[in-house]
Amino acid sequence: MRISVSLNTRVNGLRALFNWLHRKLHQNPIKEVSMFKTLVEGVCKEILHKFSDEEMSNKIDLPALFTKVRQSLNLNPKDPELDKALKEVLTGLIKVVNGISEVRNSRGDSHIPKYKIDKHHAVVVNSAKTVADFLFKTYEYQLD
Repeated sequence: MRISVSLNTRVNGLRALFNWLHRKLHQNPIKEVSMFKTLVEGVCKEILHKFSDEEMSNKIDLPALFTKVRQSLNLNPKDPELDKALKEVLTGLIKVVNGISEVRNSRGDSHIPKYKIDKHHAVVVNSAKTVADFLFKTYEYQLD
């Protein structure tokens, strides 16, 4: 049985979770990077669920998931109708999502890290927050 909860309620819940995770995990950069990547995946899946009842495979990687969300939200940087500045932002976000995924996969807790990410993990975490916030706000904007 699926309980219907508004996206706004979920967004507020995820934002609270972001803040809680950041407070709890800031002493463990590897876990924090992993959790924030997982949360971006969850945001993507939640938005995709709003467009389709299709269950998302747990095997789909973050860049592919982000591509599906962008397609559903009509966020194609090659779309001639989009403003040039928005195209630049989208291109940057694509690179950020790829980077989040790569950092988590190569330096996170899914493998033995090649080197410590202590000094730069905040960039990854804050980038993940930015991506999630952008997706939610875009989705909410398109509902209006």
